Amino acid sequence: ATCLNATVCTAGSRVVVPHNATANRQCATCPAGEVTASDNAASCTPCTGDTYQDQEGQAVCFNATVCTAGSRVVVPLNATTNRQCAACPAGEVTASNNLDSCTPCTGNTYQDQGGQ
Repeated sequence: ATCLNATVCTAGSRVVVPHNATANRQCATCPAGEVTASDNAASCTPCTGDTYQDQEGQAVCFNATVCTAGSRVVVPLNATTNRQCAACPAGEVTASNNLDSCTPCTGNTYQDQGGQ
């Protein structure tokens, strides 16, 4: 008789029950928003900063979309959802990235094009 190789919890999953001399290792898939990059990881790591992962069982987080100047955020970024953007309408602008709203032109200013 021979000893059996323990199950490998691959990247995108974590160890739920470690193996020992009489029992096999048990694994669980990382949920959306969390990842593991290596085999037999003890825990899944949340996507943080400017990253997300919208699928379960993944090894890496994706870089989020950047809403550039001239656009605004319409769907905010979180661990499971990418940021979505929309162009500012004519008469409104944004000067920096990832702003939640466009600023109306006031005083002696105007903008006759959208996305500015």
